[in-house]
Amino acid sequence: MKTDRLLAVTMYLLNHERTSASALAQRFGVSVRTIQRDIECLCLAGIPVAAEYGAEGGYEILDTFHLDKQPVNRADYQYIVTALEALVSVSGDRNAAGVLEKVQAASGAYAGTDAKTAADGAAVQGTELQLDLSAALETPGMSGTISVIRDAVRRGRQLEFVYTNSMNETKLHTVDPVFAVFKWYAWYLIAWYEPRQAYCMFKLIRMHSVRMTAVPLTKKHDAEQVRRSLDEQPDTRKRITIRLRGNASVKMKCLEYLHGTVTEEAADGSFILTVSFPEDEYYWYSTLLGFGTNVRVLEPPELIERIRSDCAALAALYEDGN
Repeated sequence: MKTDRLLAVTMYLLNHERTSASALAQRFGVSVRTIQRDIECLCLAGIPVAAEYGAEGGYEILDTFHLDKQPVNRADYQYIVTALEALVSVSGDRNAAGVLEKVQAASGAYAGTDAKTAADGAAVQGTELQLDLSAALETPGMSGTISVIRDAVRRGRQLEFVYTNSMNETKLHTVDPVFAVFKWYAWYLIAWYEPRQAYCMFKLIRMHSVRMTAVPLTKKHDAEQVRRSLDEQPDTRKRITIRLRGNASVKMKCLEYLHGTVTEEAADGSFILTVSFPEDEYYWYSTLLGFGTNVRVLEPPELIERIRSDCAALAALYEDGN
């Protein structure tokens, strides 16, 4: 509905800096002309939306405007509850758990409005998706490392830790911690690294002897701005595209663990899968070998040669019986 979109556009502009019409159109799945009409409606409603033209142009709501009352319904609260439950499961943060309790209590005020929905047998909107990321804390010591990072960020203190990179080089680092993030199936620390004069990502599983120092941060950091900047950076990692043939018995496992796209299927159930990975990542190669003779790589040739060489070396390792 248009009213819902107008409210959503208002909220988006309140929470973000100047945004172009094309970016808003993409965000809300409408045309640029529709966004322009929406902005006109907001202005007529008394919301001070300023328009800037040029390469850096866009729309923004003036700082003098504040939305005192925000219409939040039961479904809105439920989405918030779902997000907070995921945060608590992935971090174990007691403060987040406390906020979750408050929001759950507040959402209970809308319970009466769900009577008709429950009577009809339909799920309450917002409950159809659930997130449990507790597996992110299964690595021994991970919750402790996250706690140290959280304390350092809150107290504005530098972190010190020993880090082993993907080249197996180990070095002592001292950084300004900005935030920890769970992405790509792993925890990362986003921190300002003074020697490089840049924000860098450190994989928590590679960090050891993590401690908060008594040294204050070198400067103030805007976590949201840092996150946006990192998200906008292009992925420059070298990638490898693989074509393989798999037996019918491992089709679902290949899709589960390798993802990719099935481009061909034979009458016997065998299939051709095309998939792309960062070349220097470790997990995909070990997963590929784990399928044994149920999968055969068709290309690229250099990967086939690598598999031949590694398998020959592995066989030789066990030939002497030791």
